[in-house]
Amino acid sequence: ALDPTSGIVYAATTSCATSSLYTLDVLTGTATLIGPATNAACLIALAVDGNGDLWGYDIIADVLVSIDKTTGAGVVIGSIGFDANYGQGMGWDPATDTLLMAAFNNTSFQGELRSVNAQIEFLLRDALAERGIVPKRGVAAKPGDGGEDE
Repeated sequence: ALDPTSGIVYAATTSCATSSLYTLDVLTGTATLIGPATNAACLIALAVDGNGDLWGYDIIADVLVSIDKTTGAGVVIGSIGFDANYGQGMGWDPATDTLLMAAFNNTSFQGELRSVNAQIEFLLRDALAERGIVPKRGVAAKPGDGGEDE
């Protein structure tokens, strides 16, 4: 995940028992451990938004986490709203200021493009308030326009 505010690239590894956060030097390919990615035993995807906030999601607990870029400490924001499994991806669209998930829904056994939206904004605000962060938008991963699963 490229941080658009600093140019730093973040990466994660997981055994689906523990996960770790790294920075990645794209010129040398060297990964430098930041620390364990807490509250995300199976951290499968990362994205950095336009504010420089690092996000990820766990496919065991099916939760979105806000991740501290200096320690790897994760704060659970809330449920992603579906049973994620297998390969996943995450990114930030600067044109719409939207976090996106390239997701595999294990229930429907289909790939999906999901946006992370304001469905559970109150959970985001409460969790991030503890870290002194005021979010611009909330979260809940739903296909389509952010309403109920289609």
